[in-house]
Amino acid sequence: MAENLLLGAAGFALSLAVGAALIRLLPSLILAPPGFHDTTEFHFDARVLCFSLAVSLATVVLFGLAPAWKGARPDLIPALKGESAFAGASSIARRRWPLRNVLVVAQIAVSLMMLASAGVLARSFSNTHSADLGFARKQLLLVWMAADDAKPPLYRQIVARFEALPGVRRVAVAVRAPLSLSSNGMFRRVSFPSRPDLAGFPPFEIKYNSVSANFLETMGTPLLHGRGFEARDETAGMNSVLINEQMAQRFWPQEDAVGKIVHLGGTSGKDYTVIGVVKNAPINAVGETWEPYLYLPYWAHFEEEATFLLETTGDAAALAQTARQALKQVDRRLNPLTITTEGDLIRFSALQYQVTAELVGALGILGLLLTAVGLYGVVSYGVGQRTREIGIRMALGADRGDTLALVMREVARLGAAGLAAGLPLAMNATRLLSSLLFGVPPWHVPTFAAATLVLLAVLLMAGFVPARKATGIEPSAALRVV
Repeated sequence: MAENLLLGAAGFALSLAVGAALIRLLPSLILAPPGFHDTTEFHFDARVLCFSLAVSLATVVLFGLAPAWKGARPDLIPALKGESAFAGASSIARRRWPLRNVLVVAQIAVSLMMLASAGVLARSFSNTHSADLGFARKQLLLVWMAADDAKPPLYRQIVARFEALPGVRRVAVAVRAPLSLSSNGMFRRVSFPSRPDLAGFPPFEIKYNSVSANFLETMGTPLLHGRGFEARDETAGMNSVLINEQMAQRFWPQEDAVGKIVHLGGTSGKDYTVIGVVKNAPINAVGETWEPYLYLPYWAHFEEEATFLLETTGDAAALAQTARQALKQVDRRLNPLTITTEGDLIRFSALQYQVTAELVGALGILGLLLTAVGLYGVVSYGVGQRTREIGIRMALGADRGDTLALVMREVARLGAAGLAAGLPLAMNATRLLSSLLFGVPPWHVPTFAAATLVLLAVLLMAGFVPARKATGIEPSAALRVV
């Protein structure tokens, strides 16, 4: 137990040093909401210190007491004969596996589970960079603002000023940009006069956005059917509306939605005509479930809140300060709520995929390292326990290849048992993580195969070192009576 306490104290001291460094590094790894100041703080305080100390003490007691107890109750007869290794390890191991082997198998199983989970999550996060989101990945600068008592002429003047900036290709306007963190509460109450079967239902609360006529072109969102907004739709009284394909499939599954009538508002509301169907696109976050969505013409349904979308020919972020100055040139009182880019919004909305992949990946690497160390220790201990047996085998004619194969067979048995136990664990773990996956199935065969091969390669390398050492045992030294 004294040796265990010494090792535990060294591990505890090292954990404090590494932990303190990581805590200082954490703020730079956390992605702040785009356009907002990051106020996240991390502290290395007494609670962290006490928790680390408790974990270290528990580890020393739980994993140090068993070998200490076993060492305090040796089998004296074989020990006095110098046969503890041969009699204890060889004969008993044939009857059953010792606890250390069971623990290594458990390590291998958990390591496979973590590696497979990390691989699937990494593929999921990678998909957020390449998957079709329903709009193009462009260099877009987003200026979100809300001016009190603003009128359409002011905002049209802002659009004209932005369009005149060097490097700006076009400027669109919307109340909110996709993935802009706060679109969830915007909805309209919608009923369907052409659906008598829905007459008894209360109006549906359907999320919406008000957009300018060039919004779809600026965002790169495909129009699937019908037509988009035109200048005539941006005048009051036209009552045109666009819907996404999910809304078309939900309310007119077997019909053409273009030309259908929807009623927005209560008894004092108005009827609107569907003029086009737009491809599904995320509202608040990458990977969210599609839901019905409406688009209204912005200038016909003017709101004081607006997001100006500046499509640029170069780096959109480089125009942030220029855009801020352009606002001041229109009116010194204008201050944007945020200025960010579409790329930043996409990255932030995919943050859960990134953080989960990085966390599980780090745990997977740590588990792989611990598994390699554990297997190395067990095989090395086994070689030491079987020194006399190996010496006898070599004295009777076994060559170095036979000795290497003898030890590696034990490594293979441990590895096979661990992989067999780890595969169902990995399948259950990735199934539980399915809600955090984007564009990849939980049981992704190539990822599982890659995780298995990586783990197998590490196990073979960890076992080969003590196995190679066993081939250097001299029979005369192994058989010498102490």
